[in-house]
Amino acid sequence: MVTPRKRRWKWIGHTLRKSSNCITRQALTWNPEGKRTRGRPKNTLRRIIEADMKTMNYNWKQLERIA
Repeated sequence: MVTPRKRRWKWIGHTLRKSSNCITRQALTWNPEGKRTRGRPKNTLRRIIEADMKTMNYNWKQLERIA
């Protein structure tokens, strides 16, 4: 059985190999500015990815090179 984390990283690798003007890659690497409204922080795909990257000691540049 494939775990959600494994599928997520497979998709991330696929997306990072696309050209830089592809909309899915732009959406994945886009960093929105400003503040959110009050309340519980939203669990976004970007936050989940960055938490996984932190545990593996990777950054976006290293992921692009690996993909």
